[in-house]
Amino acid sequence: MRSRSGNRFRAALLSLACLLEAAAAAPASAGPKEIATARRLFQEAEQHERDGRWADALAKLEQVAAIKETAGVRFHIATCLSHLGRLLEAKASFERARALAQEQKADDVLAMVDPQVQSLRRRIPVIRIKIPDTVSGAVVTVDGKPVGQADLQEIPVDPGTHQVIITVQGEARVDRYVKLAEGQSDTVEWREPERSTPKQGQSRPSSAPGAAASSRGVPLSAWVAMGGGALLGVGGYLAYRHADAVANQSAQVCARSISCDPARVDVVRKWDATALGLWIGAAAAVGTGVAIVVFHGSTEAGDVSMLAGPGVVAVKGTL
Repeated sequence: MRSRSGNRFRAALLSLACLLEAAAAAPASAGPKEIATARRLFQEAEQHERDGRWADALAKLEQVAAIKETAGVRFHIATCLSHLGRLLEAKASFERARALAQEQKADDVLAMVDPQVQSLRRRIPVIRIKIPDTVSGAVVTVDGKPVGQADLQEIPVDPGTHQVIITVQGEARVDRYVKLAEGQSDTVEWREPERSTPKQGQSRPSSAPGAAASSRGVPLSAWVAMGGGALLGVGGYLAYRHADAVANQSAQVCARSISCDPARVDVVRKWDATALGLWIGAAAAVGTGVAIVVFHGSTEAGDVSMLAGPGVVAVKGTL
């Protein structure tokens, strides 16, 4: 209780001192009307502070400072900025209040400034930049503002999200967003970008025309094999239908004749054999295409090929 009463007493003394300073230090051009306006605005700002309306209080205090800036008014401005999270501006305002207090012999304000500045230093977030000594000509910006080389070890910022860009030889090597709360810190480290180059003795993939394997999609040879299988399958179906038609025709002829011609039976058998051979070829071709797709990652272009002929289907190559 004694501590709270002491703080309230000191705050009351500071308010009274601010009013007296504003009146005593008002410029000669400021008449009684301006002085009265400054006092009214200051009292309204104090009420806003007690209500926690820091933005409204700040607006009133800046109007007071426009009439006459005193150490006490500047101290209140810094306090409002601190509560609004504008810590860097608050620190600068507290330091300005210290300079005015020394100039105006305002010992009461001077006694309250240093503890506030120390408290702010602990609250202000910090960004650190780490760049190897071997890198020269690096340009660092934080939120679009350049940072000097001497300040890279400790860049004070307000709480929130900040963009850090490190540029070397006109190329942005680092572009990172850093989010910091009060009292936090983070280090942004420059790293050499990785460049993909072939190892010594390693050749680049062949891009010769007609290559059957490709690093993207299905190899061309697989499409050819499966397309050929589809054609063979259609051919087998047509051969089977033709054999069926010949068999039906032979049955009708035999029904009208005393005996059947044995040659008709041979024709039907040949077309059936052709259909079967084509279907076997279709299955082999489709199987070859599937095998190429499965193994194309480890096969070279042209390793697999298919040979098809009347009644003969063969696969040539290695998988």
